[in-house]
Amino acid sequence: ALMLDDTQSESVESFDLESALSAPEPLGIAQLYVLTRLNSNSENSRKAVTEILRRAKAAGAYDRFAEFLTPQIKRVSADDIPETDLPLFLQAAINRDDTNFMQAVYRALPDDNAMKMRVALMADALGNGFAYGALGDDIEARLEADGDTHMRAVRDSYIAVAMGARLSGEAPDRLLNGNRGNGRKANPAKILALKAAAQTGAKAETVLWAVHLLGEDKASALDDASFAAVLEALNRAGMSGFAGRLAAEDFMRSISG
Repeated sequence: ALMLDDTQSESVESFDLESALSAPEPLGIAQLYVLTRLNSNSENSRKAVTEILRRAKAAGAYDRFAEFLTPQIKRVSADDIPETDLPLFLQAAINRDDTNFMQAVYRALPDDNAMKMRVALMADALGNGFAYGALGDDIEARLEADGDTHMRAVRDSYIAVAMGARLSGEAPDRLLNGNRGNGRKANPAKILALKAAAQTGAKAETVLWAVHLLGEDKASALDDASFAAVLEALNRAGMSGFAGRLAAEDFMRSISG
């Protein structure tokens, strides 16, 4: 198991980033952690933070490590993060509802980078940016495409509407020709129970039904309509923050694999 314990590390003079990366566990993690606290604005510190997050994700301990490393993560500039490492930092931003970081990443990415619009959608999900607005040019344009691009746009449309957006342009016609998307169709009776709980404002019961419906694989296991129903119920029950994080995570799926 991964452990953060800098008492296991040697004096800082006896190792550097290269040796910390190759050291056996748990010594390697301890040394990387020490490096995150030294010269906090340095490239080596950023690389150490990135490597810890990568290993934590592989070990199924990402959320715990990301929370522990929040001070170090927040010191990393969006301009300095390689594109391949951005999902690791974006997930941490989702966990702490950090729309400022999302906006910084958006500004740092070139206009022709496909990730840029995904980040914009994530920021809208976290910051209640869909409320009463249109789907937006990005989603509407992708609805006119074919294949996987169209399928992702359909799911994005369901999510955006569940988060408060309105269908605009030719989106209704494009969506009528689609289906429920990939994933598992939720049990209608369970969806009904979820909606009934949300309608009465029973937050605890709504969360229990939502978590049950999402399952261990979270949103990725549900089809578009079922996932949208969960988001709508959470919003109706007054848990827009929870809904926003789920929506942002789903928007990120297409850039994080």
